Amino acid sequence: MGVSRPLRTAQSGWRRQHQTQAAGEEDVTSKQFLGLEASLLSSHRLPNKQMQLMNRNLHRLQQTLRQGFANVETQFTNMNNNMVNLTTAINDLCREMVADRAHARRRERNTAARLDRLSHSIGRLAVVV
Repeated sequence: MGVSRPLRTAQSGWRRQHQTQAAGEEDVTSKQFLGLEASLLSSHRLPNKQMQLMNRNLHRLQQTLRQGFANVETQFTNMNNNMVNLTTAINDLCREMVADRAHARRRERNTAARLDRLSHSIGRLAVVV
């Protein structure tokens, strides 16, 4: 038994649509949709049991896609939260570094001022002695 005309048309349309796809890359979702589309095209000839099976398969595919999209959305949310936490940590670290540098400069100026006062005191002592 040969392949029906609607199925051949669906297959050739799918091939044209995916010609740019990298060699060897699997596109399972598109193939599953192709199979369902071909089944729907010839559904007027399908017995009720096959229609029920096809509907179950379509429902399973929809659930799989929804779950996949939900997982991707969760991963993006987690990545976004991680980026926010990382940015906050980097900003906090930069603020601490700036504060530490300012504190070190103050200590350095204070030490230099003390040394200067000590030097003047030693100079005055030398004059007295």
